[in-house]
Amino acid sequence: MRPLIALIICASLSRAEDPAPLKSDPAAEQLLQSVEAKLQNAKTVSIRASLAVRLGQYPVNRAVEIDFKEGNRARLLLTGGNAVEGAACDGKELRVKLAGGGSTAAAAADFAEKAREKLLRVPMNDLWGYFQASPKAASGYSEFAFLPDEKIGDRAVRVVTFVATRETTRSVYRMWIDETSLEVLKREMVEKFGDVETREVLTFASTKWDADLPDSTFDSVEGKAAPAKSDPAAEDLVKKVEAKIASAKTVSIRLTMEVAAGDEKQAFEVAIDVKEGNRARLAVDGKGPDGKSAYSLRSVCDGKTVRRTDPDGYEDEEAEAGLAAKVLELAVRAPLKELSKMMGGSASKSPMEYSGFAFAPDEKLGERTARVVTYAASRGSVRLAMKLWIDAEKLALLKRETVETKKGVESARVTDTFSAMTCDGEIADDVFALPEVKEGEKKEEK
Repeated sequence: MRPLIALIICASLSRAEDPAPLKSDPAAEQLLQSVEAKLQNAKTVSIRASLAVRLGQYPVNRAVEIDFKEGNRARLLLTGGNAVEGAACDGKELRVKLAGGGSTAAAAADFAEKAREKLLRVPMNDLWGYFQASPKAASGYSEFAFLPDEKIGDRAVRVVTFVATRETTRSVYRMWIDETSLEVLKREMVEKFGDVETREVLTFASTKWDADLPDSTFDSVEGKAAPAKSDPAAEDLVKKVEAKIASAKTVSIRLTMEVAAGDEKQAFEVAIDVKEGNRARLAVDGKGPDGKSAYSLRSVCDGKTVRRTDPDGYEDEEAEAGLAAKVLELAVRAPLKELSKMMGGSASKSPMEYSGFAFAPDEKLGERTARVVTYAASRGSVRLAMKLWIDAEKLALLKRETVETKKGVESARVTDTFSAMTCDGEIADDVFALPEVKEGEKKEEK
């Protein structure tokens, strides 16, 4: 059994007695068909998602990349653990890469068209089987219905459920759909074999239609895609927010940072203050990893000296010229970790690079309509997916999300919710007074 998909394949073996089908709601089926029509009619489709499959007590997690383009081009990539598997069709040939080798064969003239048709209604194992030229028998679909609406993040979604049957296999699906953009945000498939339940959850990080997708993307499984082109208007909006705070005499930022890494979650209150005279302050307060002990960090520059305090003690360092300006440079587009490292005296020698700026659909945050900008942040082997929610009228940052992946699987998600971003307000000089410390608490010289 191939190691990457062994558990996924097992998921297709469940059997159950077929109960009498329930009556379908035509409107629910029509919504799914509208989503499928949009995917089918687009010149290009690019999907990035995370796959979580649990067969009984055995989990498997994979990162998923799916691309389509006119000219019978299609690509599926599954990444996780220590393996990368997938298949790519360049219009004429289908190249398959497996953990133990690979193959090349002529592609059917309608290969990509049929792959698009299967995309939303079959489990990942079936789609992967089709890309390996081993298609499964077609399923029948029934019992379409709407479940109560839900929210995913700040987006209201319709929830559609339906049943897929093939021979003696009965699978129950749920689909979370943004009815406005006709975008699937999440899909869940559940099957049962006796007391063993198989659950497959596909969470869509992004879906792009009619984006610029080079033909070389389909030359091999990994592809040779060039970095995504930036939308100048999206990057310009970010630059305008940065320019606003860079030109201010004082800046005060308040936010709540929520960190999720696996099953561990932490929340911190963060304050950032900057004032003329090369003065800057970063304050972070929350709970330690045990969820009980208090955690407090301060990095304060009074214009000449930077003092950093944390539960391990304190240290002083001469302030570099332009430190406050660098704080503002990092305050918008960079992950908060970068600002913290810079204020903490451990900034990376090479700066992060930013690319692929694009607008996502506008969203509502409370009563405010936000423009949503997505982009990538990278340095060396580090790749971060970034998203900003911006009040375009006030040029204020409302929310920021940073997603880190390792070996193709999401490893951490940081959500910063901004409660204030004030320019040219009154900030007392004593805010930048060095924190009081005891001499015995000084850290050893590095």
